[in-house]
Formats: sequence, C-alpha cells, structure tokens
Amino acid sequence: MMDSMFYDDDDGRICHQCGGSVGKDGYTNDVGEYYFCSFECFSNYMNETYGEGNWRECKDENEAGGFYEYFENGEWHPDDTFWTEWEDE
Repeated sequence: MMDSMFYDDDDGRICHQCGGSVGKDGYTNDVGEYYFCSFECFSNYMNETYGEGNWRECKDENEAGGFYEYFENGEWHPDDTFWTEWEDE
C-alpha cells in the first residue's frame, strides 16, 4: 500500500525531498516508502540521512534489492533504494 503522504490520486507520486511530481521515472524502494524525482533530490536526502561521502552507488544489486549502500559503524550496509520507470497506472 502506498503511503498517502507521498502519493496523490491527482498528481501521482510525490517527491519526498522537494514535494514535486515524480513523473514516470525516479528513485524509490521496494515498498514505496519514499519517491525522489531526480538524482539531485535523492542525493540531497542521502546526504542529509547518512552524511556527505557516507553513501555510494553499488555496481550490482545488493541483498536489500537496491543499488546504493551507506557507511555506518565502520561498515558498508545495503540500502534498498533504486531508480525505476513506472508503467501507466
């Protein structure tokens, strides 16, 4: 179920960072907890959440289903965020 805070029946997916419409492609996670309309909005969120330089893109999909990871307590941990294109709904 989509979080009503980030999904609007009229406008579709709402960017977690800027509040704009996400459109037909963007960043999310498997359960649709959040959406980002651009890499800029996504990277701003990751910098605010983990700190600049404490997250990175993975070469391959990680065990959390995403393509990013964050650094915490001296180790890299999988993040479940990925970029996608959505079909018309």
